[in-house]
Amino acid sequence: MAVGCGLRSGMHPSNLLAMNPFMDFSQFDWTLPDYNCEIVGTILIGMAQPFFQCAPPLLSATWFGNKERSLSTAICLNANQLGIATAFVVGAVMLNGKAPEAMDEYLSIITVAATAMFVATAVLLKERPPTPPTGSAAAHLR
Repeated sequence: MAVGCGLRSGMHPSNLLAMNPFMDFSQFDWTLPDYNCEIVGTILIGMAQPFFQCAPPLLSATWFGNKERSLSTAICLNANQLGIATAFVVGAVMLNGKAPEAMDEYLSIITVAATAMFVATAVLLKERPPTPPTGSAAAHLR
């Protein structure tokens, strides 16, 4: 997903290496991506979506007990939809009345956010809890 966002934003790869969350976005090398990069980026993002849509039930089964699973699944699925809605609202506010080139800044912000979330997930999320939440989860580990 992060790679797809990067391709769609037109952000030069060297900017991703020098990312600093406190850095001004105007310091980045902005270029409009060509049509092929837009298409490849969109396809990569589309390929990532099933993982986001199918992961909540697996996450709930691994980390939560029987009485907590439906709530955790609902929260995860709604958080995904809320993120999509927020991106649409923020994009509309940022781009209201601006030139089409302003889209680069918006897409780069999305790229930075997706990359930061990927790194945080890869570093912080463990495969399973130290003790299984249910007996069935413990039996599934054997």
